Amino acid sequence: MKNIRNKNTHRIAARVFGIFFIVAFLSYGIGSALIDSIVSVPDFLPNVYGNKSLLIMGAILMILVHTFVNIGLPVI
Repeated sequence: MKNIRNKNTHRIAARVFGIFFIVAFLSYGIGSALIDSIVSVPDFLPNVYGNKSLLIMGAILMILVHTFVNIGLPVI
């Protein structure tokens, strides 16, 4: 009985680690795509002002979500 409980604990930890890894990968990728879509045009400063909410959302995804999820990976 103890061996089965120990296996389930490791399985849950592995699944949570996998979910955190996928969330970190997707948050950085989506944030990077949002920011790149704004600053990739030749005259990007007016575009930045017009799309500041997308820029902030991309920065939050890249900086905060990605960082905190990557910090959480070794904790698991």
